[in-house]
Formats: sequence, structure tokens, C-alpha cells
Amino acid sequence: MAGRGTASGHARSAAPQALIAPDGTVAARFVPQAEPDAPELVAALEEQLPG
Repeated sequence: MAGRGTASGHARSAAPQALIAPDGTVAARFVPQAEPDAPELVAALEEQLPG
């Protein structure tokens, strides 16, 4: 659909985004404007990786 993304092709959302842990719990929440390489997002993802 036209107008539903950004110039880079990423989908836009107004809802908060959640990182779900392997056990199904919410590990972290992020604002919709968080960049994919934001330090807090990267740290939260790395914390959920095994090992």
C-alpha cells in the first residue's frame, strides 16, 4: 500500500515495540521511532542471546 513505509522501505508503526524473550515474556519495550541499531535495542537483543 502506498504511504505505509519510509523512504528506506521500513514499515512505520505508532504502537510501542516489544522484544519477546525465549520464554515468552516481554524482555524490553521500545518507542516506535527506535532505530534498528540503537544501542539500547542492540544491548537488549544481545542480552537475550544464548551463551
